Amino acid sequence: MARSLNRRAFLKRAGAATAAVMGAPLIASTRPARAAAGDRLVVAVGQWGTETPFAWRTVQAEKPLWDCIYDPLIQRDPKTFEYRPGLATEWKPSNELKTWTFKLRSGVKFHEGWGDLTSEDVKFTVEQNLKPDAGGGSSPFFRMQLDRIETPDKLTVVMHFKNRVWEVPSLFTQFVGYQNIVPKKYLETAGEEKAALHPIGTGPYRHVEGRQGDFHRFEAVANHWRKTPDFKELVIRRIPDPATRLTGLRAGEIDIGIVFGDYLDQATKSGLRLHDAQNAACYWVILSGQTTSDQGRLLPDVSLGRRPERSQESRERAQGPAGDESRRQQEGDHQRALEGQGLRDAVLRTTTIRSTRATARTGRSRRTIRSARRSSWPKPDMPAASRCA
Repeated sequence: MARSLNRRAFLKRAGAATAAVMGAPLIASTRPARAAAGDRLVVAVGQWGTETPFAWRTVQAEKPLWDCIYDPLIQRDPKTFEYRPGLATEWKPSNELKTWTFKLRSGVKFHEGWGDLTSEDVKFTVEQNLKPDAGGGSSPFFRMQLDRIETPDKLTVVMHFKNRVWEVPSLFTQFVGYQNIVPKKYLETAGEEKAALHPIGTGPYRHVEGRQGDFHRFEAVANHWRKTPDFKELVIRRIPDPATRLTGLRAGEIDIGIVFGDYLDQATKSGLRLHDAQNAACYWVILSGQTTSDQGRLLPDVSLGRRPERSQESRERAQGPAGDESRRQQEGDHQRALEGQGLRDAVLRTTTIRSTRATARTGRSRRTIRSARRSSWPKPDMPAASRCA
């Protein structure tokens, strides 16, 4: 039995998702019952979110499953995180960051004969975020900020926003926005429900078949504009139990799987190769209503380090007995929320409880600062087989 780990050791070893790979996954003689070397790669993951392939529905936990069939408009260099051309060869702002123009790559084709990628497909995909029931991670941004989208020609997309928005490029990368472009004609022909069972994209793999909650099988796209994958077939299986994943790795039924905690010792003793996925988890803090000095004021009544002026009557009410009681209650709630997320010290150094004072009168407009929250749960990096660029 593997030795137990204390909390510090566990967090250190589990902080980076670790993939255990078969000792010689590409040597046919070690797997006689499997396909020839280079033909198939089997990847096992614990979860894949809601399993939806659409940007306007996803919670981003689906990325390990669907990233292989899509291409982002903008890519990020995996080492420097700098922007790189994807489906868009160039992008630039104008009109004080209220307008963003994208030039698309010519000749990119959707799978299974659904035509070339055009500006209409990009417009269609982004506008799905405007649906009232769209729950995708970037949907609220587009509903609040997007004014309209124009398509002057087949390879040009012009997005007009209601305010200055500097973060637009990041919303179209493979790491954050997850705006994977779908063919408008296919969605309108098949309908969203049926298209979700067999998604079509422009990526280096095409979807062949799958069973909800169990597995999905993909086939490499020949002569893909980025690179044709080395493996002709990719199978991604959902195996929530880590012990079962480890058993599959030992038996040679799985080539890559996520392993963590005590199972790392067992994987090592079994002769499996361990590969650390660096930066597999990302945390950040959002301080609502704040911005950098070079971006100006994004909220009309909130400037950096300054509260809106209040009337003398409002100040007197806030300083009275009722105001003190209300303030103490809010401070207690605020503190408990921060402690629950492990962010108390970091946030209290950059915000002040005084800014959450409110009047005691019922129905009075109150200005509060949202408690800092974790904007995203840790997400494992894509398996190596799926990062085909």
